[in-house]
Amino acid sequence: MLEEVVTVLRGVYDRVAFRIVRSADLLEGPSAGNPIGTASTWPIELEGRRIGEVEVGPASGEDDAFMRRVATIVAPYCKRSQ
Repeated sequence: MLEEVVTVLRGVYDRVAFRIVRSADLLEGPSAGNPIGTASTWPIELEGRRIGEVEVGPASGEDDAFMRRVATIVAPYCKRSQ
């Protein structure tokens, strides 16, 4: 599922990356694009606990609400991949 989200978001952003929390470490998940330039990161939370993050770049302030919604939608899939 996260790979498909990366593919869709890549149509909008130059860089897309998911990181998943495992054993208190933040590990690289599915990603695409070069980490060149500025990127913004949003936390992925489930049941009040941070379980990962999503990074896109370049992003603007107008992307905040959209990316917060993306983080909410993908949260159950990040939990399953743990």
